[in-house]
Amino acid sequence: MFSYLQKMKCPKVTPDGGPVISLERTDKPDALAIVWMSIDSDQYPISGYLVFLNDKQCGARVHIYT
Repeated sequence: MFSYLQKMKCPKVTPDGGPVISLERTDKPDALAIVWMSIDSDQYPISGYLVFLNDKQCGARVHIYT
């Protein structure tokens, strides 16, 4: 189902130079896991994330609990 997806452009990188966002295969053939590092900081606190695909929100807000 996702064989056409080869890479995802992301303008920011981690301190190690890796991608901030990556996709991982799951045990389900019709699902992907989206993995990202937290970009929360004291200067820019983040309480949650919204995930969009093709300009449409996917699921509910992902809340951050500290």
